[in-house]
Amino acid sequence: MSFKEELQHKKRELLAYLVVTGIFMTVNFGAGLYLFLKPPDARLFEVKLPSKTAGIGPIEVEKDNSIYTVVVKAELTTGHGYSYTPKVWNFIEGELLDSNKEFLMGFGQELWKEVDAYGTYSNTEYELPLVIAEKGTYYLFFSQTGGAPETLKSITIEVLSLRGNSFPNFMMGGVSLFVVFSLWLRLIWLTPESREKFQKRINTITVIFLTIVFTAIVLWAEYYL
Repeated sequence: MSFKEELQHKKRELLAYLVVTGIFMTVNFGAGLYLFLKPPDARLFEVKLPSKTAGIGPIEVEKDNSIYTVVVKAELTTGHGYSYTPKVWNFIEGELLDSNKEFLMGFGQELWKEVDAYGTYSNTEYELPLVIAEKGTYYLFFSQTGGAPETLKSITIEVLSLRGNSFPNFMMGGVSLFVVFSLWLRLIWLTPESREKFQKRINTITVIFLTIVFTAIVLWAEYYL
């Protein structure tokens, strides 16, 4: 086999790997995006109560390992006049209960609000994923367990149903993207002409690749951390 024939054979081989890996990457990113985006009917409950406790349910879980997102929002007040307090906080605790309203697991976070001469600063919302291992009937119960009760005006609870966990698909898609990029570089580096063209465009290609990677990391961190 001549050098030219060997080069063409290697090109076809790398191109085949590139196409297969590219299809695998596209499928994983597509599946991950489908799971990541909330369906139109995702919101199961949205309850706003003026009390210090909030109960939600029954929640009918139709399949094992169902994934939900629970969003807790607190409306806090710093008061006014003699009751004014520059910084207030409350710990909002949540509990997952079974069909008999027996405790299964708990979670919570401190929410706060601060006012000074420069402005208002606050963290009055938290969101967490909730995986329910077995299908059945469940309830959620929320209560104020720390801080100053008089500063908590209301609690708003949202329960969103998700299609599934998108992280494994995005992770496999990211690995595939790296493999695709590596195969593409090998394909380009086979001939001097291709290398010369690549070197002229290296800055643009690097910026595009790093932008894609950085965007993927930001989206992952915003959702999962």
